[in-house]
Order: sequence, then C-alpha cells, then structure tokens
Amino acid sequence: MSVLIFGTAFIFLHCNFVIKFKTIFTSTLKSVAQVCLQDSTYTGAFFLLAIALYSPLYALCAVAGAAVANVYAYYRGLVKKELALSDVQNGLYGFNGSLIGICVATFLPMNAWSLLFLAVFCVFSVQLVIWVAARSKVSLFTMPFIIVAMFVYGLGQSLNVTGQDVVPFFDYCPMPPRVFVSCWVFSWPVCVPFLLRCGRWVWPIF
Repeated sequence: MSVLIFGTAFIFLHCNFVIKFKTIFTSTLKSVAQVCLQDSTYTGAFFLLAIALYSPLYALCAVAGAAVANVYAYYRGLVKKELALSDVQNGLYGFNGSLIGICVATFLPMNAWSLLFLAVFCVFSVQLVIWVAARSKVSLFTMPFIIVAMFVYGLGQSLNVTGQDVVPFFDYCPMPPRVFVSCWVFSWPVCVPFLLRCGRWVWPIF
C-alpha cells in the first residue's frame, strides 16, 4: 500500500503538479463511461451509481483502477510525450483500469496485496496499449482487461481465495419484480422523446 501511495506521489511531483484533481476526476468518470463507448462525465457518474447499488466495493475499485490508469497515462503523456493528452482526458486510457478494479474486487480478497496488484495491473494496461500503438495500428480495446482478468481468476483459483460476497441493493427492494419491469417497460413511450432531446448522457438512466 505504501508503494502505491509513494509511487503516485512521485508521479505528481515529477509532473510539477500539472495534473490537477479536477482533470483526474473528469477523466476518471469518462473512463468508466468509455466502457460503453461514451465520453461523458454524466454517463460515468450514472454508471458508478448503478455499480454502487450492486456493490459499493466494486464502484470504489472501479474508480481506483481508472484513477491509477489515468495518473500513469498523464505521466506518459506529459513527461514521456508518448501519447495524446486529449485521449487521456477523454478516458481512453482508463476504461481498462476501471474494469480491472472490479475484476480484482471480484476474484481476490481486499487487502494490501490486492491493492498493489490492482495498481500494477492498471499500469500494465496503459503500458500495453502504448507499446502496441507504437508498433502497429491495431486497437486493443478491452484486451488488456481480458488478459488481466484471466490471470487474476487463475491466481484466485490457485490460492483458493475469492472476493468479498456482495448483497445487491435490489435484493432489499420491496417492489415485486413484475411491477418493477412493468414500470420500466411502460416508461419508454414517455422517456424516449426526452432521451433523444437531451443527448447521450441521459440514456444510462434507462
């Protein structure tokens, strides 16, 4: 855990504090949204809300993974000049990190080692994209996440460990499932015109 903290602090100092909290916050939300090919902070916020309703731990790890990936991507862009900062700001280097965060929380128990693995895997996801982009025009999309997910799952199975059990918020919902589904279906005639007028950041609500 201390390695993760000191490593992040070193990157911030090395970048002469050019990286601001607001920039990282915005790119982190966009990274979560980019999982479904959106570059809106509103979409990312709605996604995180939905994830948190299922498991606050998953939402927290998704934010942590995206943040670590974005900090490292900013470092490579500002200091090493290896990538475009506009791509980082749009969340294109952090969505694998958000998925990796959820993956680690799913297959490994939360402790200092898991947090260290999360940070290393998120850095790996960014570095792999940079390495491939420098040698070809192939887009990896979520390939770094898939590679990490297979490794993390195998590691959890070999160590005979698993992630924390979660109880989804909707298990406590007093509304019968059929009533909930009926309300969702019949809301579409009213919501679709509003959705089309307000833009793509609204659609995750539905």
